[in-house]
Amino acid sequence: FCAILAFSSEKVAGAARPYAFRLPSTVILPATVVLYGDSRPASAFEIWRDDPGASIRDVILRAIAKESPAAVFHSGDLVFYGDSAYDWTRLDGELDVLRARSIPLFPALGNHEVTGRTSRALANYFARFPLLEGRHWYDIPVGPVVFIVTDTNFASMTAEVRELQEKWFLATLAAAERNPSVRLVVVMGHHPAYTNALSHGPDTDVRERF
Repeated sequence: FCAILAFSSEKVAGAARPYAFRLPSTVILPATVVLYGDSRPASAFEIWRDDPGASIRDVILRAIAKESPAAVFHSGDLVFYGDSAYDWTRLDGELDVLRARSIPLFPALGNHEVTGRTSRALANYFARFPLLEGRHWYDIPVGPVVFIVTDTNFASMTAEVRELQEKWFLATLAAAERNPSVRLVVVMGHHPAYTNALSHGPDTDVRERF
């Protein structure tokens, strides 16, 4: 039995509303940083998933905005279908509550961000986050803390790309270790190295590579 769960014939969503707020050159401490993820809506086909809908996403985003964080990091799955202009347009509206306060937002690539035609899905993603400059992985210092954002979609990478990321990862850790102003390193990515979730288990590739 085979079923097509999603498809899109839409063109690439435009970059009319990019999310491009930079961190200030100096972060005033103490500072709040928010980490969250997997905020995508459910598909109508995911009958096993209890999706509370847009209202709860709005509640969460408003609560985040109320904290006035120095930065927000998202661990991936902002949208259901990365190839869909509609999904990204919906996200544009949902992020308005953070946009109104110019809160920097730094996402990791989830598997749903690359769902569909990968090139078009990535075009939608990077159109929304131009400060990433096409990078699938990157590091962001926030005061004495370095956040390392990884791409854990290993199945869609070539061996060369996986090796390139791993070399960067080790070099970034080494640089943080040498820097006396760095007090903490936080590594994040979409697929969990460890989890108590029932729908998805821990990812052994993440444990082995990172």
